[in-house]
Amino acid sequence: MKEYNILVVCSANKGRSASYHAYMQHLLTEKKIDGINIDSAGVNFRVIEGFHKTSDLGAEPLVKNILVRQGITEIQNHKVKMVDREVLQKSDLVLTYNVEMRNQIREMFPDFAEYVMTVRGFILGTENVNPEILNVDDAYYPNDGKLYRGKIKPQTSKAYAKVCAESKRLAEKTLEKLLRKNE
Repeated sequence: MKEYNILVVCSANKGRSASYHAYMQHLLTEKKIDGINIDSAGVNFRVIEGFHKTSDLGAEPLVKNILVRQGITEIQNHKVKMVDREVLQKSDLVLTYNVEMRNQIREMFPDFAEYVMTVRGFILGTENVNPEILNVDDAYYPNDGKLYRGKIKPQTSKAYAKVCAESKRLAEKTLEKLLRKNE
């Protein structure tokens, strides 16, 4: 299998991308798959900078609790970081949690635009669909996309449980697709 370096990106790198990163790392270890490396980062520079100033660099506590209870201990080592040129240069594929983030990275780093897509777009094999299908809700703002609209309150255990369940599903589907591509 060709070595593949994947970067998954969300807003603050504390919830969605952190949980996806941990789930994917767990799957790779559990299935003894070499050659796929996973990393994560965030695009909300102002928020991430604030985390660095307060040393609040771990995953969102509710996310951490959910994953640790599932035996996904990889989340305990998570450190928040920002998307930057150096992180992108190490990546063969950059997967974002929504269209806005994808576009933001493509605009800020046009050299890497062809490697940046939404995680759902990668799984579907196309991004030429309704953007609501490509967007994955954030537990901070669960009404941004259609998945949770009007169904849950933001920043609750239930909101984070849904985000974590979706991150797990997306990590599994991404890995399935990568393994099929390399058969």
